[in-house]
Amino acid sequence: MHDTVRIEERGVPAVALVHDRFEAAAKNQIKMLGLASAKVVIITEPQTGEPETELAGHIERVWDEIVGSLVKSQGN
Repeated sequence: MHDTVRIEERGVPAVALVHDRFEAAAKNQIKMLGLASAKVVIITEPQTGEPETELAGHIERVWDEIVGSLVKSQGN
């Protein structure tokens, strides 16, 4: 979260990818760091032994959200 906030503060669009079980902690930390508007995209945490192809699927499912957050940031 620190990196995402620092990058955003420099005017560069950034998105933090966070596993679902850390969603609340990540959002709280972003608020504590003073940039509640920082973009956070939640991905499903892979299960132990899950193949790499499934991990790619987790990212693919949120890809449009990632890109949309970056594009929207540039438009502001």
